[in-house]
Amino acid sequence: MKRVLLVLIPLLLVSCQLFAQSKGETVTLNGTIIDTRSVKLQQDDLEDFVAGYTKEKALQPIAIDSGYSIYLAENFNGYMNFDNGSTAKIADYLRQPESTLTVTVQALVGDYNSLSLISIQKQQE
Repeated sequence: MKRVLLVLIPLLLVSCQLFAQSKGETVTLNGTIIDTRSVKLQQDDLEDFVAGYTKEKALQPIAIDSGYSIYLAENFNGYMNFDNGSTAKIADYLRQPESTLTVTVQALVGDYNSLSLISIQKQQE
């Protein structure tokens, strides 16, 4: 029980800190871009699904139409959705040959903890 608490308490603190961001606050997040449709369809097995997710899938018209989310495995194994205005910016980034799905983003926190993209770049290793 003690081990479980030692693992759960830090995860809870990180997730509370992330979701307690105030509207209009700028955040920097590291994660994996995934389309929102896939997030909804694969919620029960999202971690495994993201591991096999590709840029080609992210750039399919049905994926672009659904919008994008960022999968935050390192923080709390969850995701946050981008607003509709961020979709074109993310798709433009993904069309660049050197782009990857593993990114660092800066975004403004909006209503219902949605994100409005400010910048996106390949995550540094």
